[in-house]
Amino acid sequence: MPPPIESPEVEESEEAILEAPAPMVVQGTGSAPVETSNQAEIKLGILQDILNSGKDNDPRLESELKVLDSATKQAFTSLYDEWAPEGRNGRGTIIFLIGRNLNEKSDFDFLGRVLGEPQCLSLIDCNVAPEPGIDEDQGATEIALMYPQVVALESIRRVFETDPATFEKFRAEIELALAAGSKSDSPLIAERSEELLRTLSQ
Repeated sequence: MPPPIESPEVEESEEAILEAPAPMVVQGTGSAPVETSNQAEIKLGILQDILNSGKDNDPRLESELKVLDSATKQAFTSLYDEWAPEGRNGRGTIIFLIGRNLNEKSDFDFLGRVLGEPQCLSLIDCNVAPEPGIDEDQGATEIALMYPQVVALESIRRVFETDPATFEKFRAEIELALAAGSKSDSPLIAERSEELLRTLSQ
């Protein structure tokens, strides 16, 4: 597989981030259509094409990539791991697609791993903090830097609010994922994870 092309710069407004179309929830009692490995490869190719093009409104996101089976989600997870850490928009899109098909233990394990990732320090290099004064809007920048984690938390929140069957079935995995987020070195993600954990326990 050729190295991924850097995805476009992520929106730095939290409003813009959370204005994505409400994802379809796959009920815990149902199951996604069974697909062959060839079909999973086709969907992976479609996703790579969308991410490389930078077209966030590509209609295929709401058609070919709306329902994912286990093999496809596994392929998307592998693509997430291969995608450059600085490609926050691309990584966030992958989580968004998996996040509206949360119906397996491995899905929540993946979200927990995402929430436990080290804080990204810069859109240029996640491992190097920018010089003081370069980023004017620190709040918006933190949201952009932690965009994949913000999407992961919103995916978990939607399960809690709209799909009680799936929530109860994977409650332990969800709580473990949020516990990982609560230990994040990003104050934003740690705070939001703890807040969501408190909400779930009420």
